[in-house]
This record gives sequence, C-alpha cells and structure tokens, in this order.
Amino acid sequence: LTDNHIYTIEKDALHDLISLERLDLSHNALTAVPKRAFKGAPALRSLQLDNNQITCLDEGAVKGLTELEILTLNNNNITTLPRDMFAGMPRLRALRLSENPFACDCHLSWLARYLKNASRLAPYTRCHSPGQLKGQKVADLHEQDFKCSGKCADGQRERLCPHPCRCADGIVDCREKSLTTVPSTLPEDTTELRLGAEITSRNSTEKRSLTTGA
Repeated sequence: LTDNHIYTIEKDALHDLISLERLDLSHNALTAVPKRAFKGAPALRSLQLDNNQITCLDEGAVKGLTELEILTLNNNNITTLPRDMFAGMPRLRALRLSENPFACDCHLSWLARYLKNASRLAPYTRCHSPGQLKGQKVADLHEQDFKCSGKCADGQRERLCPHPCRCADGIVDCREKSLTTVPSTLPEDTTELRLGAEITSRNSTEKRSLTTGA
C-alpha cells in the first residue's frame, strides 16, 4: 500500500486479516495512527510507516502486536511518543525513528531508558528540541536532561505540525498543499511559514513571519 495517497486508517480496516504478516504504508499522507489501528492483524511481523506526515500516535496504536519484529517510522513529524508504547513487543528486533523532530522534554525521558536497554534499536534517534539538545542521540541522554517548562501539562500539542504541511528547523512549509487559508495553529518554535499562491484568506497567524511563494 505504499505511495497511495492514504490519509487515514479507518476503524476495522484490517478486520480479520489474521494471517497478515507484513504491512507497508510508507510514502503516504497519514497524519495520525489511532488506537488499535492494527488490531485485526495480530500476526503482523513487519509494519512500515516511513515518509508520512504522522504527528500523533495514540497510546494504544500498536497495542496487541506481540509478534511484531520490525517497526519503522522514519521521516515523519513526530515530536513525542506515548509512554512505553513498545512494551509488549518481545520480538521487536528493528525499530527506526530517525528524521523526526523529537522534543526531548520530560515526556520523552522513558524513550532514552528504553533505548539504553535495547541498544540495537533506533540507533539514530535524535533530539530536535530544545536547542541545547538538538542533534544529540536520545539514547545518550540522562534522566536529568529531559525537562519540562511547566507552561502546559500537555505542551507537546503546541508543537504539532498542521496538516498537511511539513515542519523542520522552525520552518512550516505549506506550499503546494492546496490550502486556501493560513493554518490556525503553528508549532511554538516556528520562525518561518511558507505559503502557496492559492492562499485566499489569512488569520491571526499572520502576526508571525510569513513567506509566500510558488
């Protein structure tokens, strides 16, 4: 199912696929993975979700996949992961999380502990923020390195990239996405917003630095 412009995973989409062992959903336009999205395929051994626009994974997104051996989430817009989301996957031998804008705050400290205990998994997972940790491997950090400002108990939501834009290094690129309005919310570290010529109306986000181009 790779490269098929898939935007969502419908409830029960994999209903009764009890023999399915490999699912490749890479190079699509998924923005979220809902709870028990793959519950109809308990025999899955390989799940590839690379090169989508995923910002949110429900805490139960991969729950029940006890046979999973390979899970890849490279090159998405993931800033944080639900605590202990890989628990219950005793067979997991390949985990890939690179090229995601991870926010290494207190919500992600569990991942460092997990990767330290499973050094062969996700070796290239790096922090994108805060600035002092940018580029550092998550597994190399210590508990005290992961801090939260306390401004918002659910602060990771403020960093989510608006669909269907792409976000990296403070740049939100919404060109060629058929948007007609400026996104209503932007990541808190946004320094530049790139819009396409199809934008017809703007809102309060104009107060930020805007770049419009083809």
